[in-house]
Amino acid sequence: MSTYVESLVGKWDEILSEGQEINNRKVKRATAVMLENQINYLTGKAPQMNESSSVDGTIAPDSGNDLYGGTGSYNTNAEFHKIAIPMVRRTFPELIAHDIVGVQPMTGPVGLAFALRFRADQSYAGQANTEIGYNTIDPYYTGDNTTSRAMGTVAAEELGSNTAASTSADGFLQQGQTGEGVGDRGLGIGSGKQIKELSMTVEKAQVEAGTRKLRSRWSLEVAQDLKAMHGLDLEEEMMDVLAYEITAEIDRELINVMRSVAANNASSTTWDYAAADGRWEAEKYRNFYNLLVRKANRIAVDTRRGAGNFVIAAPSICASLETTSSFTIQPVAADVNSAVTGIAKIGSLDGRMTVYRDTFATIDDIIIGYKGPSEYDTGIIYLPYIQLLVSKAVFEDSFNPTVGLMSRYAIHQHIFGAENYYIQVAAQNLP
Repeated sequence: MSTYVESLVGKWDEILSEGQEINNRKVKRATAVMLENQINYLTGKAPQMNESSSVDGTIAPDSGNDLYGGTGSYNTNAEFHKIAIPMVRRTFPELIAHDIVGVQPMTGPVGLAFALRFRADQSYAGQANTEIGYNTIDPYYTGDNTTSRAMGTVAAEELGSNTAASTSADGFLQQGQTGEGVGDRGLGIGSGKQIKELSMTVEKAQVEAGTRKLRSRWSLEVAQDLKAMHGLDLEEEMMDVLAYEITAEIDRELINVMRSVAANNASSTTWDYAAADGRWEAEKYRNFYNLLVRKANRIAVDTRRGAGNFVIAAPSICASLETTSSFTIQPVAADVNSAVTGIAKIGSLDGRMTVYRDTFATIDDIIIGYKGPSEYDTGIIYLPYIQLLVSKAVFEDSFNPTVGLMSRYAIHQHIFGAENYYIQVAAQNLP
């Protein structure tokens, strides 16, 4: 699969290099798969489930290099070169999904969501078939020998005092085994103890792409007037608006799923501004920040993978965080993966957590989450199939044009125990 994806990156390199550069290699690879899905669907090569694919003209590359429809290109189909490819290239890399969840593009309407887990075998006494990382915090866990010495007395006295010890208590010394001979681990001819063994399992679940649709229509007279007076192509303008709106809706769905999953985490809580410790406003917000750090570290304990590395907050909470000394602002730029509308990246907290502002939030809350370096190390998986499919029509009674967009994808959150990856903190009585 990796070789196949790399070949797609080479095939679509000219398109991927257009406009703002996609710096993230994983995002570039996923975008290449989506571009290939788009052309396969339009040419009828894609796997289909009781679907029909129709296209006017012929879509086949010539010897030219202008993939946007210039001489010697996909110039026999205006739908394809004018709308579909530039739109997928522009919108897919800007999905917030690339930063907060795992993205695993599908090549058909039905696919599998994958996650990797590493397990211990029976050689780990009492821990067979458990996920590695859960108990390895104990420095004595992988050893077999621990001994307790005889009881002793521990005395304590006040520092700088010449008086006798004021308190005493019984205690014991625990000894941990620090090393063994080669033979003791079954590597030689010693006692033949079994070597600890790890195994990798691929957790998978079958998913089916759902559908999200959005449409718009306008009068033919308005389109003609804008074209004549301002040189604007109303159809193109509406297509851009629809594309960004449907992208924002996908982002919103991901956040809603994340919020519902986080609600199942026992560590989710509520922070009350009025009851928070601190005389001044800055002290109260610092108290709030300390709470977020504790919750982020709680995710590390629950997942044994890493502390929370991003937060998604309502605008009012973002305003509070921006007043703390820990906040570092993200320069505003309409760059790939940093769109300034919808869910926007606005900065970071001490470099440990990236802050995203959710302008569509209806409640004052914040979601703390963790996404690992791999697309398989996450609590929620986004599986896109067709990013944007364009459909046009004309109403016979009014001759008014209409255009519709459809996106097909799946969201899966049941592989790793997603509630361990996300914690919700609701805020009350904010000024």
